[in-house]
Amino acid sequence: MIIELSISEKNGYFDSKYENNELDIHAFHPSEYEHQKGVYIWAIEYNSKKLVYYIGKTDRTFKKEINGTWVSSYKKGKGNVNNPKKFKNGIRDNIFPCDIDYLGRKTNNMGSKNYKIFWSQIWKPKWDSNNNKIKEKLCEMLNCIEIYYIPVEDDLNIEPECLESTLGLNLFNSEDDLVSKFMNENDFGSFLQSNKKFQTNYIKDRVVEIKNHERFYGIPKNIICPYNYINEEINDYFSEMLDLLTTVNSLNRR
Repeated sequence: MIIELSISEKNGYFDSKYENNELDIHAFHPSEYEHQKGVYIWAIEYNSKKLVYYIGKTDRTFKKEINGTWVSSYKKGKGNVNNPKKFKNGIRDNIFPCDIDYLGRKTNNMGSKNYKIFWSQIWKPKWDSNNNKIKEKLCEMLNCIEIYYIPVEDDLNIEPECLESTLGLNLFNSEDDLVSKFMNENDFGSFLQSNKKFQTNYIKDRVVEIKNHERFYGIPKNIICPYNYINEEINDYFSEMLDLLTTVNSLNRR
């Protein structure tokens, strides 16, 4: 069985500016997608196609995830900042890498206690001391990004995390350096870990066809996603039982 999912035709975007020592970041989404959930893609326009910078997933709505978590994080300096001139030309040059500490360690491996110390004592002062430079470049970078959406309905039995990791690994493993090097290498580990989890726990795979994939560098038409066939069989069983009960009740009324 092939599951069809579509990348949105319409895109959302960031509207960011830094004026009078105030960082103002907003994200806007097409109304038909802002209250849906699933996988979202951040990309830039590059030679008439879309070059993917980031892939994320949410079990909340797209609006709550991006306008809440991401906008809040960027305002606090908890988001990587790339050289905007290089960024819009398909080159990721991280000039404020919030996920790498001063010793080159990944902050997402620190643990919450150590990260809080790192953030308050080292990174926040650095963020605050670069008001006029880093924050302006952050706004330039964010304003280059287009946001696309892959809504995932619950009844499809495809977990957004599984779809996110499968798409992410496809991009990281691309033979095209333009595609693989534009992604943040620190996301590779989490994609790999998620993918292994689903490969281990779910013994069956299904083909997912991605519509509108041709507009994006590195996103294939078809991907293979593990899925929880047991849940599907249970749902099928209860559906059959419900149909049977409906038939029995109908016969009893005659």
